[in-house]
Amino acid sequence: MLQIFLAHSDEDDAAAADLYYRLQQQGYRPWRRQVDVLPGQSKPAAIARAVKESHVFMACFSRRSINKPGYVQKEFRLALNEQAERPPGSVYLIPVRLDNCEIPDLRQEEYGVCLRNLQWVDLFTEGGFSRLVHALKQAFPEHPPQLTADASLDVSPWQAEPQEVPHAMQAFPTQRPPIQNRWAFLVGINGYADKSFPQLRYCVNDVKSLDQLLGQVGYTVVCLHDELPVRDARFPRYSYIEAEFKQLKDTFGKEDLLLVYFACHGTRGGDGIPRLVAEDTRAETLTDTGIAVADVERWMRESGAGQLVLMLDACHMGQGTDERKAEVVSKFVKGVYERRPEGFALLASSTAGQVAREFGELQHGLFSYHVLSGLAGAATVPDEDRVTVGSLKRYVMGALTREAVKSGVSQMPQGRLQGDLDLADAVLVDGADLALSENRNIDRKPQGATKVTDRYLNKEDRLKEEIGLLEAQLNRCFEKRLLTEDPDREVKLEKLEETLEKKIAAKKAELKRLT
Repeated sequence: MLQIFLAHSDEDDAAAADLYYRLQQQGYRPWRRQVDVLPGQSKPAAIARAVKESHVFMACFSRRSINKPGYVQKEFRLALNEQAERPPGSVYLIPVRLDNCEIPDLRQEEYGVCLRNLQWVDLFTEGGFSRLVHALKQAFPEHPPQLTADASLDVSPWQAEPQEVPHAMQAFPTQRPPIQNRWAFLVGINGYADKSFPQLRYCVNDVKSLDQLLGQVGYTVVCLHDELPVRDARFPRYSYIEAEFKQLKDTFGKEDLLLVYFACHGTRGGDGIPRLVAEDTRAETLTDTGIAVADVERWMRESGAGQLVLMLDACHMGQGTDERKAEVVSKFVKGVYERRPEGFALLASSTAGQVAREFGELQHGLFSYHVLSGLAGAATVPDEDRVTVGSLKRYVMGALTREAVKSGVSQMPQGRLQGDLDLADAVLVDGADLALSENRNIDRKPQGATKVTDRYLNKEDRLKEEIGLLEAQLNRCFEKRLLTEDPDREVKLEKLEETLEKKIAAKKAELKRLT
């Protein structure tokens, strides 16, 4: 499998994590020191070995990181030396721009290798990632992509066995036909019969706002939520949701786009399978009463619509280290490719180990708020005045990354594309329809302090995530202390480590009392 070394600074960690995940999804084996250096290993030795063993070295740059000293600069210089030792004209070192920054003037004078002389790729532009993948396929035909059983942000490549990709999936996607009709099936649930699932506040508001916006830009919308009367056919009980969806089955055409959106609780049982919580879901019988995401995908594939988009604003919906049942995941991935819809896109609000959050001041889920903003025009393709699946995904991921930097609370959305058709350029909202919409000038920039709360199942989930974030901060602090040559800064970092260790211990004690 083609191994790709990702070099980046701490400031670009979120963007690099997203690139790591996307390369895994494409069947490559990315390598990051934050993920792939094992506890107890010598970090410099592991990095030097990985630089030498990797087929490709991707040097990631941004305005924030181009002057960053430390390991990153050392990694780049190791790569320049390695590039000099490789045959002339071979592809090894690929500069990657994460924004419109200047490529640093790094050189290997002895062999005349200069970073600026190498063609770079702009990951922040439309189609940038596709060009990168195409270049890898062209440069390394002897290392075709291989689908892994669990392509996640948190799992190292050697923890998943490679899975053969069906031949039909290795070809470029076929041309996507024009969309004839657009449909939206929306489900929002605030309250739950089983009181072990806490009341949520803004899920219904999320889908009502989507109902209004999508209706104004030409969608036919079916909206279920729990503010409707209990006996209403669109009250969001499991059986009602399934029946209402299947009732529409013969309505969709092969050239139609179907958008399905859930805003509700999400959870994973002992089998590790992601499930959505309906109004009548019971925690004790979760396997039978929770809505498996795989079932929602099956309903969509059987609907007759050819272009399918699923969005989930719920906890634990993406991939991650909670995927304990590797065999289940492996069979699920294999099944998706065997069934192979014409075109399928998924955008989930968080990874398997993360909770989704609500925007108190704006009365929306954090993910839903940015989806609404993107559909209302913030995610338009430059110079084209249209919102596509790809541009919305990039906008939402970027917005939530900025929120994480600002608030210190991580929520990383995840997306994937599957099927014969590449839906990245599928138009969700056309500029002409958008111009007529009353939502064109939706307020996307909250003023003043914004209260962010969790869309979580219980306090235990929140504590686990807080501990993880504190431990990551502690590791970064430790790394900085090892690198610094300033005695005063070393003392400050050591004190910060002590403070973080005390916080982690207190959180773990609280978690132990709960469990």
